Amino acid sequence: MNKAIVTRIKILRQQITLANRDYYQDDAPTLSDAEYDALLQELQTLEAQYPQARTEASPSQTVGAAPSKQFAPLQHWSPMRSLANAFSEQEVLDFIQRMKKLTSDDQIAFSGELKLDGLAVNLFYRQGKLIAAATRGDGESGENILANIRTLATVPQQITHRADPLEVRGEVVMTYADFNALNEKQQANGKKLFANPRNAAAGSLRQLDSAITAQRPLQFYPHGIGVGAESLATKALSHSAAMEWLSTQGFTPAAPRCRSTDAQQLLAYYAQMQTHRSDLAFSIDGIVYKVDDIALQKKIGNVARAPRFAIAYKFSAEIVTTVVEAIDLQIGRTGVLTPVARLKPATVGGVVVANATLHNIELIAEKDVRVGDYVEIRRAGDVIPEVLRSIRDKRPAGATPWQPPTQCPSCQSQLRRDGRATRCDNRHCPQRLYTQMQHFVSRNAMDIDGIGGILLEKLFAAGYLHTAADLYQLNKEQLLSLTLIAEVSADNILGAIDASRQTTLARLLFALGIAQVGENAAAQLAQFFGTLDNLMQAPAAVYAFIRDIGSETAASLMHFFADPDNQQLIIALQQELKWQETFPPAHSRHYPLAHFFSALALFKNYVAEREKAALPQGLGKRASAQLIAAFASLNELQQADCEQLTTALSGNRTLAEQVHRFFNTAYYRDLLLFLQQLGFIWNNDTTAEDTRALAGKTVVITGTLAGLTRTEAKKIITAAGGTVTGSISSNTDYLLAGENAGSKLQKANALGVAVLSQQELEALLRT
Repeated sequence: MNKAIVTRIKILRQQITLANRDYYQDDAPTLSDAEYDALLQELQTLEAQYPQARTEASPSQTVGAAPSKQFAPLQHWSPMRSLANAFSEQEVLDFIQRMKKLTSDDQIAFSGELKLDGLAVNLFYRQGKLIAAATRGDGESGENILANIRTLATVPQQITHRADPLEVRGEVVMTYADFNALNEKQQANGKKLFANPRNAAAGSLRQLDSAITAQRPLQFYPHGIGVGAESLATKALSHSAAMEWLSTQGFTPAAPRCRSTDAQQLLAYYAQMQTHRSDLAFSIDGIVYKVDDIALQKKIGNVARAPRFAIAYKFSAEIVTTVVEAIDLQIGRTGVLTPVARLKPATVGGVVVANATLHNIELIAEKDVRVGDYVEIRRAGDVIPEVLRSIRDKRPAGATPWQPPTQCPSCQSQLRRDGRATRCDNRHCPQRLYTQMQHFVSRNAMDIDGIGGILLEKLFAAGYLHTAADLYQLNKEQLLSLTLIAEVSADNILGAIDASRQTTLARLLFALGIAQVGENAAAQLAQFFGTLDNLMQAPAAVYAFIRDIGSETAASLMHFFADPDNQQLIIALQQELKWQETFPPAHSRHYPLAHFFSALALFKNYVAEREKAALPQGLGKRASAQLIAAFASLNELQQADCEQLTTALSGNRTLAEQVHRFFNTAYYRDLLLFLQQLGFIWNNDTTAEDTRALAGKTVVITGTLAGLTRTEAKKIITAAGGTVTGSISSNTDYLLAGENAGSKLQKANALGVAVLSQQELEALLRT
């Protein structure tokens, strides 16, 4: 087995393990079903070709992901296996033929049932009483969610079956109607919308507070029996009969179902359900075929991760035809315009789709999408609506190519092209202000609960809001004057606004909505500068000393803080908010002289043209190394005359004069003074360096850490002198990898970044 195959198997296992965690633990899938199935199928094919590579820990041999630590673990009485997948009629026919050979029965009966797209749950009954409930987890144990399950009306607390024990397995789902109603409520309350019914059901069922689950409309549909199937033999000799028996106990098996010995009838059931899947109340992603006889199921048995007697025939993504009624432009908080196709409402995968993003203006021209066109749409990964193509032969007469506007549709300012993006540069654009405010109040920014889209629209329309600072001037009378705002809601909103007055510098920087400044960049800037005043007064070249803050981000920051309106906003917020600042720095920042020269080489990316002219033009790696070897500190280097510099540079008088001149420019002197105020010292005497274990190191965290949240780990690393960022690059020093580390681990290995386990980090900190 060559190295390329070994590497590919390793990468596939990492990707699938990460996807399992995203889906089963975090309820936030990052891959579509089709993408996940393709990865798993490739891994299974490679492991079949190279059986020496197969291990018990491979995701091809395991189910799901480890249970979350939010809930107590609960062992299943018998394993909850996954299902093998089929993607074509031939694969289903092959499965049926295998079952006939294994059982020596040409007339073997199969059941067909809907494959619901929800959260798999196992119910535990003793003496007919519900005593426990668990999620699938890793197939061996799941999360104990009994308190939440008890809130579901479709889960009977008592059944007549008295034989011990009994596991009833099924899927918890949310109907489309309930999902849409829940998202409307989320939007009205300014909370994050759920991506699809599966995420909504999983998120609702895995609440730490069962009172929240009780408010969510969840349904349980049984699809099998675990332990106890044999004890039902007198009542149900087959899976189909078992489902009928469960319906007499207060359960509601999903319908329609089928049972047949004829392969074509089974396939016809699949075709019928794929055609009519949008007519169902809930989301399905395929059909499950099982050998119907329970005794035969036991005889046929299981493979490592799946029963051998069952298979899931997956649906392809549903494609629907509808009409483009308009093409609108949405304006983001930084002024970027995003075109959106407004569609004649169509049901795709059970969800009504009325619009789909077109990403950017160039894409409209590339796909030649016109108002009036019939278009094919699908929900990518059954989540995101997208326009696949225009149907040219159905294009109505007179439909003309869409012409991008030259003026902003909100404020009529001239638009500007910026690469593939189109921008409105008017800072007072009403739509920009509105989207900026949405960002300001969002959870990861100022986290002001209760102020959502509808309320913001009302506040803007009433003239109560113009900038973020106006939020802190709102009073109860103003809120009560708005339609549908009750007194209790007004009190809650004002309480949330007051709670946000105490914040952190990192949160504030993110909330300000500065282009290119996300959460990680905001945290890094807050740590580096310590105070907002330091950040606002920083010379451009300072950003060369901050790892992972590029020249585009630096230019965006300089532009933002130079804007008089933004300066007024910050002054107003200083009157209303208190945020944590860390200045003067707790430690002097001692670095070797090489650190200074590394930053100096980047100056040209940050400074204006007039400063570029003063930079030493021939100061490359070799000349820098000569100066580092000749001088013990930056201070000593700056005091050197041209003769000393010429000697250090092996007689290069021209370069020596450039270096000497640069160190004596007013620009450099001001920059050095600023850096010294931030605590920077460059000295080749290593005894003078910051001796903290992670001083000057950049760390990225991935995976699940034992007994530590990400926030706690970040605090530990920061206290040890390190900087935590969100993405791997060649500048990253360490990747801290917990359990189920995913694509970041793969990238770290590719870039040669050192990988630390949690135990190795603890050992490093002890030294």
